[in-house]
Amino acid sequence: MLESLTIRAITACVDLPPAAQEQLGILPGQVNVLVRLVLRPVERTMTDAQANALRDRVYAALHSGPHLEWATASRRQAAAAGPRTSGRAAAARTRRIHPADHRGHARWRWT
Repeated sequence: MLESLTIRAITACVDLPPAAQEQLGILPGQVNVLVRLVLRPVERTMTDAQANALRDRVYAALHSGPHLEWATASRRQAAAAGPRTSGRAAAARTRRIHPADHRGHARWRWT
């Protein structure tokens, strides 16, 4: 289903406008990464809910930082209930997302 994931832009915290830094909760030394997902199921059309669930799985694997932007209602409700400190969510928070050893936030734009 996930045909490709492309990094479209990497922007250092210091290069972001102050309003964007505040909205993202990005810290000095972190980067903002704009990625493009291409979802192309072979056998059937994906529903919006299926596409959003897959987006959230990729987001959980890439994201690092305090500000979360979930696409699915179940993820938003779980985030509102409080942070998880174990399992895949905790592992996702510690993953590096850029080969140059930067850590940052993933921002999503559907194209």
